[in-house]
Amino acid sequence: PQAAAKTPEPERPYPGLSAFTEGDAKRFFGRDEEIVALWRKIPTRSLLALIGPSGVGKTSFIRAGLVPHAPAGWRCIVATPGQAPFAALARELASSLAGDPDAVRLLVDFQDPEVAQRLIVRWRQRSDRGLIVIDQFEELFTLNGEEVQQRFAALIGRLAAQDGVHVLLSMRDDFFFACHRLAPLKDIFL
Repeated sequence: PQAAAKTPEPERPYPGLSAFTEGDAKRFFGRDEEIVALWRKIPTRSLLALIGPSGVGKTSFIRAGLVPHAPAGWRCIVATPGQAPFAALARELASSLAGDPDAVRLLVDFQDPEVAQRLIVRWRQRSDRGLIVIDQFEELFTLNGEEVQQRFAALIGRLAAQDGVHVLLSMRDDFFFACHRLAPLKDIFL
């Protein structure tokens, strides 16, 4: 039997009401200078932050602007912490490691910092450099307890210390100083 044709997803009539995605990159415009400026900055820092008020378009900027315009030799993953930040990052990493069954098996132990670090190194070795974006980073503080915040911040610090790995934290401006109490994130204040 012939497979039914997949109905294309209709275009959203008001795309500005929800965040743009990588699929919207062709319709995302007007931020070229900011995209170029951030891509110039990223290679100079292993850990940095993109800060702005709620609703200003940070997620759209990252997903439809920054990631699709990654320079040659760069790999990017974007994760949102939610209530399970380790699982969220592992889930985003999984699709990039799909052809590596040994790495995929290790994803279940991603909360172990040694395992997470090995997997990120493995992921990054498939390109010259890697960018890990933690979007809506304020969710680490609003949806997780102190212990998870400390452990996830420690993981971010370890990942940013890896050769060729860069971490960008995108967050609301009213949570920026919450990072100050997490020692592994001190580099974003430099």
